Parts: sequence; C-alpha cells; structure tokens
Amino acid sequence: MRVRAWLLALGAGLALSSGVYGQARPPSQRTGPITIYGDGSTGPADTFSIKPIVRGATYYLNELLRRQIHALDFCTAEERGDISSYTGALDARQCLQTAIDTARDRGKALWVDAGFWNLKGRVTVSGMGQTIRGEGWGELPNFTPAGVPIRTTKGTIINFDYLALTDPYGIYLTASNPVIRDIELRQTQPNPGPGWTPNVGPWGVYAYADPLADAGAHRMTVDNVMLRNLYDGINTGITRGGTFSDVFGQPFHRGIRVESNVDEPHFRNIHLGWTYWTGQADALAWEHANLVALDFLRVDNPKLTSVFTFNANVGLRCSQRTDSYNPGNCNRLSAANLEFDAVVTGMDLQDGAVVSVANYGCYADSAVAGSTCLNNRQVVATDFFQGSSIEISGADLQGASGPAMQFGFSPLYSPPTHQLSNVRIRSFDQANAGNSAITAAARVTVQKGNLVVDGTTDPSRIFGGAGRLIIPGNGLIDGAGYTEMTNGMILQWGKVVPTGGTATVTFPRACSVPAYSVTAVPEFTATASALEAVSVSNVSATGFLAYNRYSNGSAIFTTNEAIFWQAVCKQ
Repeated sequence: MRVRAWLLALGAGLALSSGVYGQARPPSQRTGPITIYGDGSTGPADTFSIKPIVRGATYYLNELLRRQIHALDFCTAEERGDISSYTGALDARQCLQTAIDTARDRGKALWVDAGFWNLKGRVTVSGMGQTIRGEGWGELPNFTPAGVPIRTTKGTIINFDYLALTDPYGIYLTASNPVIRDIELRQTQPNPGPGWTPNVGPWGVYAYADPLADAGAHRMTVDNVMLRNLYDGINTGITRGGTFSDVFGQPFHRGIRVESNVDEPHFRNIHLGWTYWTGQADALAWEHANLVALDFLRVDNPKLTSVFTFNANVGLRCSQRTDSYNPGNCNRLSAANLEFDAVVTGMDLQDGAVVSVANYGCYADSAVAGSTCLNNRQVVATDFFQGSSIEISGADLQGASGPAMQFGFSPLYSPPTHQLSNVRIRSFDQANAGNSAITAAARVTVQKGNLVVDGTTDPSRIFGGAGRLIIPGNGLIDGAGYTEMTNGMILQWGKVVPTGGTATVTFPRACSVPAYSVTAVPEFTATASALEAVSVSNVSATGFLAYNRYSNGSAIFTTNEAIFWQAVCKQ
C-alpha cells in the first residue's frame, strides 16, 4: 500500500511543479529534483527523489500509472473500507469485475490489493495473457479451543460467498495464457463440529475452452495460490499446457483436476490437505473420505515434482475420460518426489494409465479397510489395445491395511509389464487378512529389482495373485526368486531353514510340469571330521522336500542348518 501512497504524493508534487496549484513554469526552468517524503516507516528508503523530466511531469506520472492498475480504485469508498478492513460484509464482485475488464481493455496487469474480497458470483478473466496478482496470503489461521477458524487479516483473500448450484465457477478463465498469482481463495463454510459437511461451492479457478477452437484458457499459470477451504480447487477444463506451482490448501473434495490436456502441463511444489483451515475431527473425517488431491483424466505428458498430500482419500488418480472429444487416460505421466501421508489410496491408476515415478513415499491409513499405496485397476467396462505401464524407481511404502501394491488390470490385447526397483515395503496387511505385499492379476507381469519387504521371507507373503513376478539377473527377494528365460524355461532359487532336518520348499513361480532339475546344498561345507549333504524328494511343479544330514564317523544325524537350492522347470 505504500506504493500507492507514494504515487499520490508524487502526483501532488508534480502537479505543484507543473502549475496546477501555482504558476506554470516551462521545463527549462525546472532545475532541481522533486523529493517525496514517506511516513518514515522504513527509514531512509522511504524518501524518493525524482529528477526533472524534460517532456513534463504529467508524462512521467502517466508512465508510472501505466505500469499497474489497482482493483481498489474501482470500488466505492464504502467498498474500499469493507475490503481493506477484512470485514467482507459487502459484495465486491462488481468492482473487481470492472477492474479486471479495465485492465484487459488497457492491456495491463491487475493488482488486487490486500483485503477480504467477498464475492456473490463469478468474475471472468477474458484478456489474453492477463495477469491477476494479489499481495500474498497468511500462513495459518488461528483457532479457538473448539476448532472454529478465525479469519486472517493478511494478504489478498477472495471469498466465494455462494453455492455451486447458483454458479459453478469462481474465477472463470476464458482466454489463453492467463496468470493467477499471490492470492488466497476461500469459500464460506459452516463452522466445523459434530456431523460437519462442507458447502458445495464453486471451483476456485476454472479454465474454459471451446473444444473445437483455439479459444480458451490454454497455458494458464497458477502460482503461489492458497486454496484455504474450498470444496473444489482448480479445474483446467479442456485446455493445453499450463504451469501450476506453489499451490497450497485444504480443499475438501477436489484439489487440482485435469479433464483434458494434450500438451504437457507442469505441476511443481503442490501441498494439499494439510490443516490450513481447520484440524477439527469431523471436518478431517469428511476430507479423508472424499478428497482426491490430484484428479487427472485425459492428460498427455504431465510433469509432477515435489507433491505432498495429507489426509486425502486419494493422492493421485488417473482415470478414463470417456467423452467423444479427447477420450483417454494419463499418458506418459512422469513424477519425482511424491509423498502421500495418511492416505487411503496413494495412487489410483485406472485402466491403461502410463506412469513413471521416481522417489515415492506413501503412508497409508492402516485403520481404513483396503488402504493401499498403489492400485492399478479396471474401471471402464471396455477393453484397450494399450495396457497400463507403471514404473516405480525408489519407493518407501508402509501402513497399508491390504496389499501395499496391487496390479489388477490386464487388457485382452496387450498384457502389461510393470517395473519396480529399489522398493522398500515396511509394513502391509495391517488388517491381518492374509494379503501379500504385492499382488498381480492373471496375465500381469511385475519385474522387480532390489526389493525389500520387512518382516517376512515367505515368498507367498511377498507376492500373490495369479500374475507373475520376474527378478532379472541375480536379483533376490529375501533369498527366493526366479527368472523366466527366452527358451521357455524358468530358473528358480532360494534359501530355506529346515525343521528337524526337513524343509518344504515352495517355488516362487509355479511350473507347468514337475521340475526337470533340482539341486540343493548345505550352507556350510564339510570338515575333516564330518560330511554334510542335502537330498531331495517329492519333486513337483510347485516345489519339493529337502533333507539335511551329516555324518560323524558311522553315525548319521539331522541338522537344521540352512539349505541353498536351485531348480529348472518349464513355464
């Protein structure tokens, strides 16, 4: 606000020098600089000196004013007082819309001054490349002991004081390359308490596009925006490209939704679901059951970096868009540094999603039945020529009440192969329902390297379902694994500890016929005084029995020393 005060003072000083309040002097007679003194709040920096302008003071003032348009200048005195005091009792929609339209007509950016802008209807941004910029937002509201939020008096707050039934949109973008920056978006909500449910309000930001034309809010930019307590946050509609960075908030139903985008949108530093508005238990329970933080339909080549969600039902969802215009799914989504905390489903990757993720952290809510860190499933009741493809490189997963990772979708024409490397599963099956850490449906292949599953060495607890698990090269799954060779054979291996000298070995991958060859050796070699050997029997397509014995002189004894085994069989 000091900038506007300085401009007003500058206008008065320049007017005096040019004769508005005194005798006019030609530019050649203006010999000294004009000095403007501020209120001293920032010390010496509050003093400005303006050198004489040959072409006249009025020209110089117009040049300064040309660079910025302030929204408050288009409001009445009563509206300005209501907004600046963060009262929000009046409807500020009309003066804000007038300011937006004026900035558009002049081809200028709009500065939305600090205050509480209470809107009873949408505002439309229709200028190509138009920038709407506020004065930032406050970090966290204060809370009463009952958990009722208290309104902050920081930054630029735009509050939507109406329901989606009245108007489904808040800030409505209709031209390409719009910019929304440094603004907090809010919605009028009931105070949290027992049985709380949110008001179904408008989308905070909605991008419109004519699907058959280039008109629309393509390549929008949303930067440093707080979605404090909206029902639905940002919807990119049917657009192309776009950048979404430093987006924070506690939306309750949808955070960011992409309906159709065929030109590489970027998402950076997204932080959704945290208690930016309330930590009251009933409000958190509704959020936990309903929030999809990132909701992607048909989107090509999206790039995600540094995404954190808390208390969401789903962290990232990829689902089919079935409209006649631009149908499809997430295609070639690449992401790095995803962290989904207290989530029911970390990644819900439906149908033919193609996704690559590096550095994935997930803490599933063990108290919710069926919670998982990754679920690839079929939802749309049609088949696809392209199967899903999921690559995870570097993951730390824990807390799932069911399997930590589920691969369940297999189209008829292209059975999928997924690749996982450097994955640690700290805990799973917290409901004690007998789930494996990883499950795969029939005809689904999961290829893994460097997998660690804490708390078990049982292959059936590590991998389950009718699919197949491939361990390339000499990879191990806590001592047991296999690799499928191109000649139709399977090489399997493992380590087992007998009981009473006898061990039952179950192949990690069942064979089509009994194994052709089985070899087994003891963990320790023979010594001069003892001879140790392992024999096998009951060889089948699923396993065999192993017996560990050693002799000392003429006597033969059983031993429970570990046995290493290897088998070759047919796929």
